[in-house]
Amino acid sequence: MKVKCDFVTNSSSTNFVFLFNGEDIDDLLRKISKYRKYFDLDCDFGGYRINHIDVIESIQEGIEKNKKIDYENIDIQDIKLLIDERKELLSFYLNIVEDYKEKSLDQDCTYEYNLIGKVLADINLLKAAKDKGFKAIEIGFGDNHGFICGGPVGETMDYEGRKLFINEDDFIVFTEQDR
Repeated sequence: MKVKCDFVTNSSSTNFVFLFNGEDIDDLLRKISKYRKYFDLDCDFGGYRINHIDVIESIQEGIEKNKKIDYENIDIQDIKLLIDERKELLSFYLNIVEDYKEKSLDQDCTYEYNLIGKVLADINLLKAAKDKGFKAIEIGFGDNHGFICGGPVGETMDYEGRKLFINEDDFIVFTEQDR
């Protein structure tokens, strides 16, 4: 997960956290195929229609392209590390709310409370996946940045896929916005 701490752009991407039983990227791709209905998406913004095959092929192409240029690739991640990262983010948001209270600022914290709720939900999903012995892979899809960048799949997964949530016995997917 990334927290943007520098200048703000109009660019976006959506990070997908894939949690699954399996050992490697091929097992993830099989899960995407098994749960194909979730990946059949239309993007009004770009006029695109994609399906699970498009998503799988884009991931495979991204892996091959990044191998050729010796660039960051997607790997299995330690779920405990992902939980710890989100706990740090939770602490950050809680400190913001506490600062408002300590300084007696008449600040509506609805936005921060919504973020706190989302992070807590993500932590619970990660803990459940860890208890099941799942593996984790994060993949960013974006309009002009992310692991899958631009084109029908990058844009559609960013704009429409950000609403995606899967919680099956052998496959969990949730998203995070990278702005």
